[in-house]
Amino acid sequence: MIKKSLLFSLAILLSMAILANAANDIVGYWDISILYGDRQSDSKINITKDDKGQMAATWTTSRGSTNLTDVKFDNNKLTFTMKRNRGQQEFISTYEGTLSGNNLKGTMKSTRGSTTANGTRGTATSKPKQIPPESADDLKPVRTEEITPLHIDTFNDNGKYRQRKQGGNPRKVSGYLLFDGSMDGNRQVDPQIAVGGGYVLHGTNNGLIIYDKGGNFVQGVSQNRFNGGIDPKLFFDPHNKVFGFDLWQYWDKAKTKPVNVSISETSDPKGPWNTYPVPAPGGVDGGAIGYSKKWIGYSFPGGPEQTFIMKMAQAKAGKKATVYHFPGSLGLPVMTQDDIEDLYFFKLSGPFFIINCITDGGDGNPVCKQVAATEHKLKYIGWPPQSPQKGTTQKTSSGDRNPKNLILQNGCIWFSQAINCQGKSAVQWHQLKLDGTIIQTGLISDPTTNYIQTTIAVNKNEDVLVGFQETNENMFISPRLAFRKASDPKGTLREIVKLGEGKAATDGVAWGDYSGSCVDADNMLDLWTIQSITDEKGKGDTVIVKVPMK
Repeated sequence: MIKKSLLFSLAILLSMAILANAANDIVGYWDISILYGDRQSDSKINITKDDKGQMAATWTTSRGSTNLTDVKFDNNKLTFTMKRNRGQQEFISTYEGTLSGNNLKGTMKSTRGSTTANGTRGTATSKPKQIPPESADDLKPVRTEEITPLHIDTFNDNGKYRQRKQGGNPRKVSGYLLFDGSMDGNRQVDPQIAVGGGYVLHGTNNGLIIYDKGGNFVQGVSQNRFNGGIDPKLFFDPHNKVFGFDLWQYWDKAKTKPVNVSISETSDPKGPWNTYPVPAPGGVDGGAIGYSKKWIGYSFPGGPEQTFIMKMAQAKAGKKATVYHFPGSLGLPVMTQDDIEDLYFFKLSGPFFIINCITDGGDGNPVCKQVAATEHKLKYIGWPPQSPQKGTTQKTSSGDRNPKNLILQNGCIWFSQAINCQGKSAVQWHQLKLDGTIIQTGLISDPTTNYIQTTIAVNKNEDVLVGFQETNENMFISPRLAFRKASDPKGTLREIVKLGEGKAATDGVAWGDYSGSCVDADNMLDLWTIQSITDEKGKGDTVIVKVPMK
């Protein structure tokens, strides 16, 4: 009896020792990497345990430290609660992770949703390891829905719709054809163009306009003709010979925040159109649109489903269209100038280029496969700082390190971005293989000025145009472009071309979110760009420029 009691006591002591050692396994420093969409945030956790076995922890980022509560470690699972105050609001997050050796794999949850939060054992001075997002290989839609289009027979209702007449006035500037686009903007202009079918289709947050290729006004309407919305992105699909664009409407009474995807039935933008109002109730901003021979893709920020896919054939025919919703974000959709059916998506995720591909799963439905998660090793990749203007302390937005358009041409992805180069906003452009490796990179920078709001155009010969704007303490926001021929040395552009000079400073930070550049889809050679310019009141006018490439 005494022997059994002794064995029982030893078993209890051994169990307590195992539990104590298990708790000790988690004690120490942990380097945590959290993925917020395309952005990686790095943190450090220091977990301690006192003589009574009570556990505590602190969470440290570049913004400071926070004491964690409810810290527990049981059966190799770590849980805790984090409370942070921002102004008058308190934000509460909970964490649950599983320990495996020197690695933690877990999830951070809050009222805003959940996100991956993985870590590795570290030291007081170690830095988190940069990790790519989990593969989206063979990812399938989480749901589908059928959308009935809103059909119009003509762009302007045979002249009955209220006309929006803007721009024109073709002329030569710096040796190139230039004409005015919209001239009724404030600061959030968001100008776009698409060229094909013998026409230039132009869009801003105030409406849509058709010009001929000589720069003469043809027709113009407000965006209400296409169910309303802002943040237009335009394209001409050279495979199906149609125009397309999106408008995000967040003020609808039903609060469905539809993304209105509009596709022309022919290459003539004056003719019939079909608009598909796709509900996006979780959306918080306008997104990006792309196309291939078979698919239309759209991604936007906000909500658990941030990417949807449509079939181009259904949209062109004006039929009821199936919309395929994918979980999370697949990245930014690419404008597919190559004659292929697959549609690529691109993410800039910390130090990685992530490339996903939408393809036919064999049953006619789309599936997503990750084709690259490649470390880019770029020197300049940070967000661009705000840029100064002449005669004022008011700075202006410089744009986004995330590309505003991406092109697939000759098996490569091309894009430009605004980045921080030694404290100034600069423009950087790239050509990538589909495995994410860089073929060439170019930088437009100057320590005395700032280059902002960039987009790119590429033709079938791999000639490149990069459109952007310039501003500094001695000048107002002014339109610019630079181009290269395919035979030029890699990574180089020719001399910057000045397309006009701004005339006054803006009265706020916001200066739209992008510009527009594209190839002429009728010959796949000539390159076009639209850029903003400040007028006498500091408002956003636009100019459209053609750069012929023979």
